[in-house]
Amino acid sequence: MDCGWHKAAGELLDHLYQTINPLVERHNVLVVLTHLISTNIAECKFTQAKEAFVKASTFYDTLKDRGFNAGLLYAEESYRHYCLSNFAEADDWSGRALLEVNETLDTASCITVLRRTAKVYINTRRFGRAEALIRHAVELAGSFYGTRHPLYADTLQDYGFCLLHLDLVSECVEVYSKAVEIIDEVFGENNIKTAVAHEDLAYATYVYEYNCGDYEKSLEHSNISVRIVNKLLDPDHLLHASTSRLRALILEELAFEETSCKKKDRLLREAQELHNKSLKLCRSVLGEDNIQTARHYGNLGRLYQSMKMYKSAEKMHRRAIRIKASRILQHFGCDPLLLRRCERLW
Repeated sequence: MDCGWHKAAGELLDHLYQTINPLVERHNVLVVLTHLISTNIAECKFTQAKEAFVKASTFYDTLKDRGFNAGLLYAEESYRHYCLSNFAEADDWSGRALLEVNETLDTASCITVLRRTAKVYINTRRFGRAEALIRHAVELAGSFYGTRHPLYADTLQDYGFCLLHLDLVSECVEVYSKAVEIIDEVFGENNIKTAVAHEDLAYATYVYEYNCGDYEKSLEHSNISVRIVNKLLDPDHLLHASTSRLRALILEELAFEETSCKKKDRLLREAQELHNKSLKLCRSVLGEDNIQTARHYGNLGRLYQSMKMYKSAEKMHRRAIRIKASRILQHFGCDPLLLRRCERLW
C-alpha cells in the first residue's frame, strides 16, 4: 500500500478481513478495515470505502473503551468525503480526527491526520491553520523517518499543495521538486506514486511558467506522468482524467504561442479531445455534481473560448458555475443569489 500498489494491497486486505476471526481479533479487524478504506479511496472505489467505514465503526464501538485510537479511521473518512466534494462532512470528520491526536496515536497515523486535515482546511479557505498543520507534519515526518523517506516525500507533496493555494508558486515548485527527487530514487519510474509526483510538479511548473510562456519543463513532467498511468492503470481509473486534463491545459497554452494556423488548430483539437475524455471519466466516477467535474467543464469552456466556439463555451461555463454554486450552498449555506451573480460574470 505504501509503495503505491493499491489494487494489490486492497485484494490482500480483503482476503485478510475474510480470514480474521472478528470475535477474537477485533483490534486487527479494525486495523485492516481502516487500511481498506485508504486503498479503496486510492482506487476511486468510494462505495466500497464507505462500506468498510461502516463496518469499522461497528467494531470501534466495541473497542473504544479499550484505548483504541480512531484518529486514522476518522481521517480516512474525512478524505473520502473530501474526494466526493462533501466538504462539511470532510470538515466534521477531520475535526474528530484531530481530537484523537495524542500519545496513543502512532507517528505515521498522526502525520496522516495532519495531512488530511490540512487539505480540508485549504478547501475551506482556512489557510493559516492548514499551513500550520502541514508544516508540523513535514517536521514530524522528517525528524522521525528522515528526509529521504517516502512518507516524508508524501508529506512534502501536501505541503506543496498548500503553498500553491497560497500563491507561493516558486516555493511550491521547489518543494514538489524535492518530493519528486525522493520518490524517483525510492520507487523508480514504474510506480503510481512516481506518476502522481510528476503530475503535481508538472502542474506547479505550468502555473510558474504561465507568465513567460515556456512550458517545456511542465510538458516533460506531464509526459512522464501520462506514460506511467497509461502503462499501469486500467483505462477507467480516475487518475487518467487528471493527467489528461493537465496535458490538455499545456497543449492549449502551446497553441497560443504557435504561429502556424495548422499546428495551432491541431494542438487545440488534441486539447479538446483530452478535455472531453477527462470530463467523461470524471462524470462516470464522481458523478455530475462534483467540484472536479465542474473544473473539467470550466476547462472546456475556456478552451472553446480560445477556439471561438462561444455558444459551447457559455454552456460549459454555466454548468461549471451551477455545480460549484450548488456545492457551496449545500455545504456552507452561501447566499443563493451567488448563482445568478456568477452566471452573469461567467
